[in-house]
This record gives sequence, C-alpha cells and structure tokens, in this order.
Amino acid sequence: MLKDFAISIIRTLREHGHHAYLVGGCVRDLLLGREPADYDITSDATPNQVMRIFPQTYAVGAQFGVVLVPAPSQQASPEQKQISVVSSALVAPRNEGKSRDLLSTSSSPSSSSCHSEQGEES
Repeated sequence: MLKDFAISIIRTLREHGHHAYLVGGCVRDLLLGREPADYDITSDATPNQVMRIFPQTYAVGAQFGVVLVPAPSQQASPEQKQISVVSSALVAPRNEGKSRDLLSTSSSPSSSSCHSEQGEES
C-alpha cells in the first residue's frame, strides 16, 4: 500500500535526524477517511540529503526542493508510482511566531495525529 511506503519514508528521514510530515491533499483525504490519490511529504532535509538516504530517487525539481522517491512496484498504483519529498528548507522561510498544522505519523503505522510545528497536539 502506498500509504505504508509514505510512512516508511517519513520514518527513515526521521531516523536520519530530519523532520518529515505528510502534506497536501493526502492530509485532507486521510482526515475525511478517504484513500488519498497520492502522498506528498515535506522535510527539512535538502534534496541532496534525500538523494543520499534514498539512492533510487529522481531529482525532478531539486533546485525547487522536489525529489521523487519511487515506490516498490508491489506498492505502487498505476496513477502514482512515486512519493514527492519537498524540502521545506528551500520552499519558504518560517514565519516567526506562527505555527503551521501538519499531519505527523505516530509510532504506530495505523494511527496519525495532527501536530503544530511547535509540537503541540491538536
């Protein structure tokens, strides 16, 4: 399942000392109980760091911070065969004093919770 692969990417990035979160339409779909059509991840890892952690990647927009991590063929759907990892370090500066809500996976792959960047659970 592609969701499991996306969660494994997040866990791997975190094991390497980076922050990583699901973002975009998949968050909306998961909160509404629907199966997302695709999964996108944001991380503080740079494109080069993502490519070192996941050697089989495609740097489709590395200058913009976008790297595609291909899914194993048994987990990929015909519509999406990769997970986009976007480097938050290259996308936009942080807004001091403002928090952004992001979906974060817990230690259990079957549960998710919403956290702000400041670590407060909501």
